[in-house]
Amino acid sequence: MSKRQNFQVSFSMIAMALVGLVLVGWAVWVFFRACISPDWTRLIAICGLVSLPVVGWACYNLGLTESRGKLKGIDAGIERVTKAATAAIDLRATSARVMKEASRPPGVTLQPPVYTYRQLSDGNGEIVEL
Repeated sequence: MSKRQNFQVSFSMIAMALVGLVLVGWAVWVFFRACISPDWTRLIAICGLVSLPVVGWACYNLGLTESRGKLKGIDAGIERVTKAATAAIDLRATSARVMKEASRPPGVTLQPPVYTYRQLSDGNGEIVEL
């Protein structure tokens, strides 16, 4: 996840938190107006307003942590697949080499042929080579 996407996710989480706080605050405000004095209601509203930056910071850090965890998980998965592929390729290469060496006949040295010359005598004492 890029920094821009991380910022967009964090910003949307902050926006959702703000909308949620506004809705909850409005509901609490209506309830407290009916049941509690205005001074207490103002104090609660101020506490909610002060807590908004803390909620934004917490949402940003949560988004950042989750994105880092996701990237580390993807990296770990890629590393495992790469190791498995490397092991499979090494196994195939080793198998092919062993099979090639096993299929080769043992080293045989051939002697050069020995030529024998045949000679015949024609009866007159002359030797005729065949």
